[in-house]
Amino acid sequence: MLAHSWDVASIGGRTFRCGDEQRAAGLVAARLVGPRRDPQQYGPELVVDPDAPLERRFLAYLGRA
Repeated sequence: MLAHSWDVASIGGRTFRCGDEQRAAGLVAARLVGPRRDPQQYGPELVVDPDAPLERRFLAYLGRA
């Protein structure tokens, strides 16, 4: 849901905000799906600095910028 909420906000020209706790949980959940993720819904993982903000790491894992 986090990624979809970000998508909808981005399309509408808005900023989606949520806490780092929710983003951390979303990243853990996304990594559990890992190799089974649907390439029609997610792009390839983008490379970001491991010290990048959690939001950026979460979105990069899902192939979003």
